[in-house]
Amino acid sequence: MVHVPSDRPEIVGLAASTRRGGNSDTLLQALLEEAEARGARTETIILSARSIAPCIGCQQCQSTGECVIEDDFQTVRDRLLAADVMVFSTPVYFWNVPSPAKAFIDRNQSTGARKALAKKRGESVRPSGRPGLGLLLAIAADPIPKFSGLKQTMAALLRAYELTPWDEMLVTGLFGSGEAAASPKLLADARRVGGRLADAIDR
Repeated sequence: MVHVPSDRPEIVGLAASTRRGGNSDTLLQALLEEAEARGARTETIILSARSIAPCIGCQQCQSTGECVIEDDFQTVRDRLLAADVMVFSTPVYFWNVPSPAKAFIDRNQSTGARKALAKKRGESVRPSGRPGLGLLLAIAADPIPKFSGLKQTMAALLRAYELTPWDEMLVTGLFGSGEAAASPKLLADARRVGGRLADAIDR
């Protein structure tokens, strides 16, 4: 699919869950629907549905800024670099993200290298030349917050894409599929965040 640039601010939601229609997917959908209603253009990318191999640690990207593995990683990366906002929606697995999402994150060693090479030329890694915004939406089954590892991973990912951390929505105590959908409060909270986000990037 060829991406056609839009004059509307663009938000790309990365759905990291391997359980389709689960709690993080539900809240991401509510957030993006409200942002769309406020005038933003939105897109959801389901990472587990993409073919993204793990990083092999060859380090060739350090000199080229490009990963030697050619798969769906490049398509997702380019959409994120072009978008105004990335919303990363994920359940918490062992204090971090599910394995398909981790494979995507690890491949961004090449994005960090691309950023460093661009900086040497006095350029931005982003086509617009402007930093974007990043938002973390995370769901944990444990009622005791365990987001510290995930938040450090997200901080590194946002830096690679020149995204400024804008906000986060961290939810605890959800495990069964459908629990978020059954919570009017959580759905309203997600919509509220989506509305604020759309207002923040309105141009």
